Amino acid sequence: MAKHLPALFGALKIAIHLFTIATFGFHRDELLYLALGRHPDWGYWSNPPFIGAITWCSQQFLGDSVWATRLPSVLAGGAVVWLSLLMVRELGGGARAIVMCGLVSLLSPAWLRTNSMLQPVPFDILFWTMLSFGLLRWINTRDTRWWWFVGLTAGIGFLNKYTLVFWAAALLVALLLTPERKILITRPVWQAAGIALALILPNLLWQWHYGFPVIHHMDALARYQLRNVEPLHFLLDQLLMHGPGFVFWLAGLAFLLFSKSAQPYRLFGWFYLALLCIFLIMSGKSYYTLGAYPVLLAAGAVFWDKILQKNWQKIALTGVVTASTLPLVPVGIPLYSGDRAVAYFNWLTYDAGIDGAVRWEDGELHALPQDFADMLGWHEIGRLVDTAITRAGDHSCIVYGENYGQAGAAEHLSQNSRMECRWSVFPIPTCSGRPTPCRLRCRHSYILMKKTPVRMCWGCSPIFNWWVKWKTRSRGSAAPASGFAAMRAAMWPLFGRCGQKKSNPYCAGKKGGGYFFSTIEAGL
Repeated sequence: MAKHLPALFGALKIAIHLFTIATFGFHRDELLYLALGRHPDWGYWSNPPFIGAITWCSQQFLGDSVWATRLPSVLAGGAVVWLSLLMVRELGGGARAIVMCGLVSLLSPAWLRTNSMLQPVPFDILFWTMLSFGLLRWINTRDTRWWWFVGLTAGIGFLNKYTLVFWAAALLVALLLTPERKILITRPVWQAAGIALALILPNLLWQWHYGFPVIHHMDALARYQLRNVEPLHFLLDQLLMHGPGFVFWLAGLAFLLFSKSAQPYRLFGWFYLALLCIFLIMSGKSYYTLGAYPVLLAAGAVFWDKILQKNWQKIALTGVVTASTLPLVPVGIPLYSGDRAVAYFNWLTYDAGIDGAVRWEDGELHALPQDFADMLGWHEIGRLVDTAITRAGDHSCIVYGENYGQAGAAEHLSQNSRMECRWSVFPIPTCSGRPTPCRLRCRHSYILMKKTPVRMCWGCSPIFNWWVKWKTRSRGSAAPASGFAAMRAAMWPLFGRCGQKKSNPYCAGKKGGGYFFSTIEAGL
């Protein structure tokens, strides 16, 4: 029975999320990721390519419902629990330690939240957990081939989320602070680095091709979101993210750092401290560290299994932590909807004194957690689009949104978009407020919205570079392309590039900028 406990807890984790998977509608970000999946590429303006590949697969094989969209995140959560319990074994824990770690992992509010929606974060946690497992196996077996596994996982993880760079930096510090530093001058580590580089090279070339838009994205992130991160709030969030489960991961950290029996695994303790310092210095978001906790929780379960000699003591500790975590479960998964959800978070914030759940990225307190609030209102936008199209009758019309949430709702949740019209999502310059006819003679007009320009040439847009590519061509001597070649060049940046990044008049600092918007291509 003990042999199957990790798989059993992993399956239970999946079942919990399947039960609440559709309490709310699509999340704002999910609408963006669905759009990325319809236009696969080696990168996007704000994301590496992995999330687009995931949504492409889910839409191709499962459909685009809420259930189908979130299933990959749910499966990733089950895999994290399974690997966490395998790490308990690697650290010397038995069946009781596996049960303790399994219950804490199942009820962790942070992991419940991340696996309740489609986003890069659950896959980021999964890849970090796989990396911890690979390093543990290397330490226990001294089989250097596990470094190939580490390199492969790190490469794919980078294609999911660029924060893997901080994992690599923290690992380097941890290796230098332990006797394991000698591995750095051996061939397997450099082979692992070569494997990772080979995997991420297409994305790096894509970034170079489009002028490294990730730099502009990180700059905007630092100016508008990370500046609101307070070091004290960051540290408190680390303590509270797993609820009362902090009893386990703090014990695991101390066990890894100070226990003689954990001397071979000291690396993971230093890794966590180095990672914490990196994110404190860079004002990282609290959830950036989530991938570091599986090995700490596993170590904590092994610690308590060893330190508590009697079974009733282990049962009592696990029971107290589990019972005190249960009231926090609605923070992680949307058990309640509507007024019941508002009432619960009002109680949690003002009666229980736990306000971290409803503190948004702007640093202010709100009625609901930001993730839950971002799951509301999109179907209403879809119905408004349907009403507007009905009123337009036989006339060609356009629908635009000021952000990707609005554009995604108009594209994905309008019945008219499915039955009568073909949609596209693409950027436009913001130098004018006048309707401009399309010179490709496709019988449509584009509304040029006045909005704060983004610091990126839309001719190098990561999804579509249709408008500026056409604009650049029309200013030169070459005639615009037509037919299939025009559509291919317009819709897939892989087949062509702007060619005038530095001189493009629609780049930032001149007339530039733009926003995504959805257009109904009526009559096609």
